[in-house]
Amino acid sequence: MLFCMLTIERLAGDRGVTLVLRGALDGPGARRLQDALPREEETAGRLTLDLAGVDCVTAAGLRVLLGHFRAGGAGTVLRAPRPPVHRLLDVAGLTRLYPVEAGGAR
Repeated sequence: MLFCMLTIERLAGDRGVTLVLRGALDGPGARRLQDALPREEETAGRLTLDLAGVDCVTAAGLRVLLGHFRAGGAGTVLRAPRPPVHRLLDVAGLTRLYPVEAGGAR
């Protein structure tokens, strides 16, 4: 199975920061996301991870999302995960930690 390398686009606005993710949230992608996650003071109070373009998530990606939550990222919103990704997030318990909203990149 071939996946695309994760790309991350940072969109900042008066309502916070959105990271638009595209590709695979696998080992290398998880490291890229970990490095890109802004500190709380950089988000104007809200961080949204737009997952509409994420093809797959591995255990490494789940660990980064869980670690972010434990490090104070409880206010982060997960936006528009594709159905297979949403199911994985649900099974992993992350949909009980993070709010999930519909819609894609803006």
